[in-house]
Amino acid sequence: MEVCLKHKNGYAHYVERINQYFGYKNNKKGLKHLRTYAYNNCRQAIYLYAILLLSTGKPTEGMRYMDRL
Repeated sequence: MEVCLKHKNGYAHYVERINQYFGYKNNKKGLKHLRTYAYNNCRQAIYLYAILLLSTGKPTEGMRYMDRL
């Protein structure tokens, strides 16, 4: 994983942000980076970001991302 991150592999960074959010409990940083990937049309990131928004009390924004799928 470290090699992939060092070489700026986009998917490795996506996975690392998921780790930040769920594994290391760094929710703010993880959510910020997931939003970046969702904004760039990564379908997995769009879905995950939308679900997280919906589950954390931001239904309007969450549905806006769901509509992009």
